[in-house]
Amino acid sequence: MNTAKAFDVNKINEYRLSIQVGLDGFSFLVFSGNNDELLHCKKNPVKISSSKLIARHFSDWIKAEPLLNLNYKNVEILTFEDHFTLIPGEELLLNEADILVNPDNDRQIFDNYVASDDVKILFGVNRELTQTIERLFRNVSWTHPVASVLNQFPTSEKQNTGIILQSGSNFY
Repeated sequence: MNTAKAFDVNKINEYRLSIQVGLDGFSFLVFSGNNDELLHCKKNPVKISSSKLIARHFSDWIKAEPLLNLNYKNVEILTFEDHFTLIPGEELLLNEADILVNPDNDRQIFDNYVASDDVKILFGVNRELTQTIERLFRNVSWTHPVASVLNQFPTSEKQNTGIILQSGSNFY
């Protein structure tokens, strides 16, 4: 856990909370509201055997973290989901791609736009987890880490440049 000197619990309603959720545990970052300065961070590694169990572990984690029980200006959830696909930004394909990200019809579907390539990342998140998070927080946005990386992809003079993200035993 790291906390910057500028962190002030009395200004929490001006701060942005970013929570990372995956089968390997949870972590969170607190950013200042106006300049995205990192003010606080903490990681909680947990081995979770199934995405269906994440909501229960998440609820327990929130209860144990006093800073997560406060009202932030907005909350971003980054979820390392295996059920995602990259598709052109056409609405027709969004409907057809649902089967790829929601094969068991037990997930809420989100999409993130990637401006540089005019594509969308479509991903499904376990409904129990989405309902838990939306019950606990207000002003929630959902982001897949691949979309986050693609929206901030560094420019390179090399033609074949890539980035590998690892979460647990998964590589993106």
